[in-house]
Amino acid sequence: MRKTYLLLILIFIVTCMTSCSSGYKVEKGMRYSTLLPSMCVGIQTNKTEYEIDNFVLDFYYGWEKGFMNDPMVGYEIVGALIYVSEGFNILEYKEYDDYNDIDEKFNIIKVVTEDLNNEKYFVEFDRLGKATYKHQEKLLIPNEIMTKNKGSLKINITSILRNIETWKYIFNGGSYIIIEYEILENGNVNIAPKSSNSNKTETITY
Repeated sequence: MRKTYLLLILIFIVTCMTSCSSGYKVEKGMRYSTLLPSMCVGIQTNKTEYEIDNFVLDFYYGWEKGFMNDPMVGYEIVGALIYVSEGFNILEYKEYDDYNDIDEKFNIIKVVTEDLNNEKYFVEFDRLGKATYKHQEKLLIPNEIMTKNKGSLKINITSILRNIETWKYIFNGGSYIIIEYEILENGNVNIAPKSSNSNKTETITY
């Protein structure tokens, strides 16, 4: 009987490890252990080394159903902004005449202003915090954003809000993931430096 119990426990552990492991070498933004974000991004890749001019990742992004219909008082949500930076966040509540006119240190990846309530952008979470994205595309990381031999990149998503009286824009809320990188001697980019845990959860909700 004891052997049977031990066998069942072993099967359970193996099954859990199999189901919890995605098989990707680097994965970010696909599982949350604390506060679930209203907007989020994620990446998955089986590669850890890329040519610096061809740094392309499988990229996911989206938001909760109904999120785009729940703006701050006095504002309307007109879109989502996705950008990559080397350790910077856009200042919340700073007003802009044009949401594309932000500091050059924030490299805009994408601006989504149409079909905001289309289910293709919705993200769902299971009871363990695993995210299921419905939208996926290829993301090219611009090489000019990496200014150090070793550092970290933030891929951010935030909502674009327009003041209903002044028509000025602000950015509010969102989340980001952190990708550590290292420029190798051959000029390629390594996103799993030996000193880091490449699959450590680094998703921040703000």
